[in-house]
Amino acid sequence: MIASHFALRRPLLAAVIGASCTMPVLANADINPEFFGYARSGIGSTSGGGSQTCFKSAGAPAKYRLGNECETYAEIGLGAQLYQQQDTTFDFASRVAYVTAQDNDDESLKDDDNNVALREMYVSDNNVVGGLPGATLWAGKRFYKRHDIHMNDFYY
Repeated sequence: MIASHFALRRPLLAAVIGASCTMPVLANADINPEFFGYARSGIGSTSGGGSQTCFKSAGAPAKYRLGNECETYAEIGLGAQLYQQQDTTFDFASRVAYVTAQDNDDESLKDDDNNVALREMYVSDNNVVGGLPGATLWAGKRFYKRHDIHMNDFYY
């Protein structure tokens, strides 16, 4: 199994996001976006040749993942703090995922076995409501109390 996780900041992206904002407050803000990603892909073989076969118990809601990958999964995300004044902040976050069955030498996005999904996209603000110090308000699609067992990709 090959897995990687990386995080980096791009000043050029900050310039593009800052230039595209129409609100005067955001256009002059010092926006430092964060780009992150995650990828995993299985590598396997069989002793008799042919395709790799993934193991999953009959009727099981999930498979064991580590060392049993038959697909490629990747996520990329982009987020940034758009505004900050004293303790008040406005943030943007997004995450897109891609998964493919990995059973061909080229994985076309036109295939039914390949999926691109918008996993998260939301804005949030902190300390905006005067009577609720420390409160966070958010709107959009977000992972919220997303409990899972990483070993077998099971979400409960």
